[in-house]
Amino acid sequence: MASAFAQWTVYKCDDLPENFGNPPGSVFIEKDITPGVTENGVSDLYEVIPDPDHTGNSLLLGEELWGDRRESWGHEWNVDPLTGVTVVIRCKPTPGILNEPSNPADPNTYAYVSLRNGSFREKIYIEEPGQIWFDDQEIGVNWAGYEGWHLYRFTLDIDFVNAYIDEDPTPVFFGITTKPTTDNELRWGDGSTDRKFGSYIDWIIWDTTGAYAPGQGTPLPSDIITGVNDDVINIPTNYYLLQNYPNPFNPSTVIKYQILELSFVTLKVYDVLGNEVVTLANEEKHIGTHAVEFNASALPSGIYFYRLQAGPFVETKKMILLK
Repeated sequence: MASAFAQWTVYKCDDLPENFGNPPGSVFIEKDITPGVTENGVSDLYEVIPDPDHTGNSLLLGEELWGDRRESWGHEWNVDPLTGVTVVIRCKPTPGILNEPSNPADPNTYAYVSLRNGSFREKIYIEEPGQIWFDDQEIGVNWAGYEGWHLYRFTLDIDFVNAYIDEDPTPVFFGITTKPTTDNELRWGDGSTDRKFGSYIDWIIWDTTGAYAPGQGTPLPSDIITGVNDDVINIPTNYYLLQNYPNPFNPSTVIKYQILELSFVTLKVYDVLGNEVVTLANEEKHIGTHAVEFNASALPSGIYFYRLQAGPFVETKKMILLK
């Protein structure tokens, strides 16, 4: 069923993608096809099934456990890169994909979403063993509890991408894509023949009026199911230090990092000569994701480095102050 709620456009997965819209078939176009197999404009990898947990609700089941076919769907949304865009999807992996051996080089996938604004793109995979992967940036983050239902929110603001889980306003991951594109569309589905794929999708919604974090913009539509696996706690499974944002910056920027356990954390900023400029953190921190603001209003323009040490983890990244 096609519907719109204020700024949200809603695909509730009670129709196949080629039948979605008013008139039917006016929204999605078949993309990422396998020549000679999935190039007929119909859903070769997908079917609509009853939701076993919610009477009257439907799910879109897509599964390809051999890794030799692919089929995604695209919607030309013609967004303004300066305005930004927001996509939210409720999905979970199928039992079949969870039971399939996974190739670490091309992990099993249960969701693929690509945001493209005519200037930049990011291809996002949700994959085993619990990782959100920004393919064009070749970076990602692991998290626990991926086997159940979850809400995944992705935003693209010019070249800056955020990922959120279960409407937590703190992004689990963010980054800057440098992948150019002239495509201006949303893509979703099975985007690779190198990966096995299995997904239940309840709904996909998008808002082309801005890149909104949870709690910003228009609330989620009231008639969609937003339940998740509330008994699952998302526990970090690795350390990481993210690129500061914005970068270049003037005069302030935010640095985010994640730690695996209670650790004594030191986060320091240095100039290009290796002189310490400021200490941003020098204390014990609990497990999870942390953010700190660096205000460089008293410093001259130039290249600076920030270094995180947390337990056994040490990493340094570069940032640019441009006044």
